[in-house]
Amino acid sequence: TTCCRCCGFIGAEKSKSNIDIAIKEVRDALGKEGALISAKDFQEQANEHKELSKKWFYGVIFSLIGTVILTVLIFGGFIPALSIVNAQGDYLKIIQVSIFKLVLLSISYLVVYQTLKNYKVNQHLYVVNKHRQLVLSVYPLMAKATNDQEQSNNIVAQASKAIFEQNTTGYLDGDGNPNPINLTEVITKIIDKKA
Repeated sequence: TTCCRCCGFIGAEKSKSNIDIAIKEVRDALGKEGALISAKDFQEQANEHKELSKKWFYGVIFSLIGTVILTVLIFGGFIPALSIVNAQGDYLKIIQVSIFKLVLLSISYLVVYQTLKNYKVNQHLYVVNKHRQLVLSVYPLMAKATNDQEQSNNIVAQASKAIFEQNTTGYLDGDGNPNPINLTEVITKIIDKKA
């Protein structure tokens, strides 16, 4: 009777071990498949932002060239109607021409600023998505490289951190942060002031 119990216990332990191995294999396969699907999505997003950043870069170049040409035209005396020299004491015309030139330069500056900002945002998103794609492509291989579950969990945790944390790339400065206001901090400060 004792032998049957012992064999039954050993058989149950072996079955449990086989089930644990099967569950780990299924989990690893699903994790790898999910990582590959996500990596593909991040790669597509990276490619999209890379193309957009190229277009915005050309926009920056053209807007800078346009600004230089506009500046030469309005201050070089090529357009007689915009010349202050011809105003000869007509202060109203001098003010009108000066304001018109200022408005033209402001619009030109705004175009340069906006195209540069869009270039930097798309380049930032390209780098972030490319980084995420690379992490997702490599992490299944690194997780499989160890049989230690704790090490595997640490690898997954670090990969998740690398993927989902806000990363800096150098393309966006403090003013160009796509999430400039942290609503949680604002609400916390309001609640603290009321309390």
